[in-house]
Amino acid sequence: MWAIAKKTGVDVNTLAMVNELKNPDALRPGDRLLISDKVTISGQPLPTPTPTPIPCLYGCIQPPSHCKIKGYQARLDGLKLYVLPEDEIYLMQQADVWFCREQDARNAGWRHWTPKGPEGQ
Repeated sequence: MWAIAKKTGVDVNTLAMVNELKNPDALRPGDRLLISDKVTISGQPLPTPTPTPIPCLYGCIQPPSHCKIKGYQARLDGLKLYVLPEDEIYLMQQADVWFCREQDARNAGWRHWTPKGPEGQ
């Protein structure tokens, strides 16, 4: 929902309200959402969209519910690495920090772990 809200410029609460979602976290790929600036709720225009803040730009100590990217410092050389949920060591690796977007991890100087070593090395 967060990514959809950012992409469309409609805040998460408005998307949930317009689509009558009781649990926005239960949204699954293939689900359809109504997104329009012409929609009304009970005859009233939609509230003015407010920008959705991006948490964890530099890493969060505790993961927000929708943030799944784990950042950890390599124990031998201190290299800052991150792993994605689809990475084979994801479940084995403890997180030092969490990121919501891969781009935020990169911008903060973290490098993606791959089985062949850090990406770009």
